Amino acid sequence: MKFAVLGDPVAHSLSPAMHAAAFEALGLDYTYDAVRVQAGTLGTRLKELGHKGYRGVNITVPLKEEALGACNADAFALRCGAVNTIDLQSRVGINTDGPGFLEVVRGIEGREVLLLGAGGSARALAVALREAGFGVTIWNRNPDRAASLAASVGASWTESIPTEGYDIAVNATSSSLQGESLDLNYQPTRTYIDLYYSMDSDTAFVADARAAGAHAIDGRELLVAQGALSFEFWLGIPAPRQAMRRAVGL
Repeated sequence: MKFAVLGDPVAHSLSPAMHAAAFEALGLDYTYDAVRVQAGTLGTRLKELGHKGYRGVNITVPLKEEALGACNADAFALRCGAVNTIDLQSRVGINTDGPGFLEVVRGIEGREVLLLGAGGSARALAVALREAGFGVTIWNRNPDRAASLAASVGASWTESIPTEGYDIAVNATSSSLQGESLDLNYQPTRTYIDLYYSMDSDTAFVADARAAGAHAIDGRELLVAQGALSFEFWLGIPAPRQAMRRAVGL
């Protein structure tokens, strides 16, 4: 079987190495590729990949919202407004970002979350967190987007980044991709989670949190959690999570 992650850009993705390690751990002669797909072409490319024998794909930025209209999205993915996993045989699409993130925060103390960002990934997290009973406050550089997302998921929103009132701060903005810091009141009693990752060094968000003595987690934890759920959706067998973690340096 063949699998792939689709996005633009996508060459930096650790998903191929992670899934290759999973296949090897289970003795499966499968492959997993990174395929650059430009926005607006996803439907056509999915058909091409299906004809080439691909069984399933992961979807990353900027295609997650576009994927909704290119598959039969399940109820949770529809609530999220984004799909990140598709079975090309059934054309069913799901969202593993939300439930994967709940795995990441499992065991972390506190139930109040400050969510920075209001894009497709942020929406999936907001839906999952609210449905799991977390309090969520949303900030975005565009206040209208923060207000709209908050209203749709039953969360709160703020025009300025608050200094108090949350236990976990989640960076779902593009700041880490651009090497920018966010003006947060980093505290050692809080947990800071970045959805992005870098194998070479900490993202600015993680580095700033650790400099303040706080517990910080980068996007590799979510990468493994959502990737394992995708693996199990495609193949119907437990994913070898420890092998996947080792493959991304965890």
